[in-house]
Amino acid sequence: MQVFLFNSIPSGYWKEYIDNTTNINVQLVRLVAYIVVATCGLFVVTSPFVDYQHFIPSYAEQRSILIFCAINAIVIAVLASFILKKPTSVGIVWKRVFSFYFSCSLILTTLVATLVGLAAHVQLSIVIFLIGLISVASLWSFELLEILLLLIIIAVVMHVGLQITITNHLQRNLLLVIGYIHLLAFFFINRWIYSYRVNQTIQLQHIKRKNQEIERAMQARVNMLNVVAHDLRNPINAIDSITNVLENLAPTAEQDEYLKMIGISCQKARTIIDDIVDAARTDASFETILLEPVNMNALMVDVVAAWQLQMKTGHHIVLENPTKKVIAYTNKAKLTRVIDNLISNAAKFSQDGTTITLQLQSDGYTTQVAIKDQGVGIAPETLPFVFERFTKASRDGVRGEKSIGLGLHISKQLIEQMHGTITVNSTVGVGTTFTISLPVAAVT
Repeated sequence: MQVFLFNSIPSGYWKEYIDNTTNINVQLVRLVAYIVVATCGLFVVTSPFVDYQHFIPSYAEQRSILIFCAINAIVIAVLASFILKKPTSVGIVWKRVFSFYFSCSLILTTLVATLVGLAAHVQLSIVIFLIGLISVASLWSFELLEILLLLIIIAVVMHVGLQITITNHLQRNLLLVIGYIHLLAFFFINRWIYSYRVNQTIQLQHIKRKNQEIERAMQARVNMLNVVAHDLRNPINAIDSITNVLENLAPTAEQDEYLKMIGISCQKARTIIDDIVDAARTDASFETILLEPVNMNALMVDVVAAWQLQMKTGHHIVLENPTKKVIAYTNKAKLTRVIDNLISNAAKFSQDGTTITLQLQSDGYTTQVAIKDQGVGIAPETLPFVFERFTKASRDGVRGEKSIGLGLHISKQLIEQMHGTITVNSTVGVGTTFTISLPVAAVT
């Protein structure tokens, strides 16, 4: 840690540091003021019942100090609360003056209490002054000029007070030496606290700037991918259009088969391009997903109905919908896309005629959507990697369908952006279950 003993925070971090520590100082003023009010009030209220004079011989003289401290602390606490509730109504300079005043008054109050105790020949009363110094030094953070001004004020009051209260020349000089040692310790403790907070501010600013650089780099990557995707789609669309034209020219059976293969390849190429761009967008998290209450029962019915119409592999899709109405807090379009992808994967990795089961459940806190298949399953060693981008767990479907390993990665990113989770459980040769958990809005 870099120590700022006689130097200040670098200029590039000064504003962030001052804004942060000034508000923290005011919060500490309010907290300590409440503690002072409670402590002084406790002594004053219980004094008729407890003989403090027996424990503190100078208590009679210090009782008026306690009452003054309580009243002053109440005013300070009210002012601090006002400043914190309306931070823009008071400038940074006045906030720092306010914190400086309270810190100074706190130390001077403990100093006066110590002097009164010393005048009453209570030798341990110097501990009160020491507690005040340590409290202020360890809690508040001051600039170098502020701490020097505070030291000068305390030293002058201490010197004058000892001149008045202590008549013995040797004892007065000894107490002055002890007092100055305390002030020196106060300076070093406070500068260490200052250095710690300065280093913390510098580290936070470094992290913030690095995050901004990462965001700019990711945004540039997304923009570049969008341009590349656009340039790649154009020739693919041109090939697809020419294929459609040739299909209308009465091709032979062999030619028609080749044209269909070209059309399928074009569609696969477009899907790959879209997946790559979507993966970059979800990783960057630039898109804000709008969340709203969604009727999950109706959504699941619509998804299953759509798949029953378009399913060409002979799979049986079964929906297990609860009798209760489940409302989840999610994004309907994004969630439908994720469920569609999971159903597509279930069909891709299971034989024709098997069953794909969709289950909707809710425990009152979360909504669970489970997609189960009776497919080939996922090997235990590759299971932890299924949600990774371009995962090594990627493989061809049972009918030779190709995959680049982005679908599950995109699905996981989308679910997490909707404040949900997605998990997988699989047994080789038995099947795979993907479970989506989302926040519940209502269950009726």
